[in-house]
Amino acid sequence: MKRGKFIVMEGLDGSGKTSQLNLLAAKLQDEGKKVYIFRELSSNSVSQRIEPIILDPKRTANGLCDIYLWLAAKEYAQFALKDALQQYDYVLMDRYMLSFMAMQGYMNQKQVFCSQATEHFIVPDLTIYLKWPTKYLERHLKKTLKTPDYFESRGTQYFEELAVAFNKLTTQKRYGKIHTVCGTLQTKRGERQRSLDQIAKEIFAVVAKNTL
Repeated sequence: MKRGKFIVMEGLDGSGKTSQLNLLAAKLQDEGKKVYIFRELSSNSVSQRIEPIILDPKRTANGLCDIYLWLAAKEYAQFALKDALQQYDYVLMDRYMLSFMAMQGYMNQKQVFCSQATEHFIVPDLTIYLKWPTKYLERHLKKTLKTPDYFESRGTQYFEELAVAFNKLTTQKRYGKIHTVCGTLQTKRGERQRSLDQIAKEIFAVVAKNTL
């Protein structure tokens, strides 16, 4: 049985992953494709129970415990993901392996352990990495978030270190094909933000070229 295409949207908090994922889903549906937006932490009953622990902004950070919590949630989600790929033409996901490796592997200095623990996970057909300067993301989060979760409330240094980790991960072949989409452009007048529509058009062009 032919497997559906698995596309992941990656990036730091505030980079527009969810908006672009929804725009891509709508565009693919307009093309007549069966599309499913897959969410790891709500894909099964076990992951659903782990989610509030992971995202609790009041909890105390513990690197190894965080990793095991995420691994448990992601492991159970693999079964649901496999089923979804058998039923739909396209399965889209907001965050997957790059986020896990950046947030848990690199930030906790457990890259090798996290890599080995996930080497059997389903590899995306395409990952879109939304790359933004952290100054824009922090500004956006301050405007839009009333109650930030555990990760959204970590601060400037955390986001800057996370951005470095993401940039390193996008060069590694084990995570499948990765395309970086920049949220800003350099012009004669300096740096400017690209519009939501401009970014969406680039993303769909990449998806069409690689999967349609």
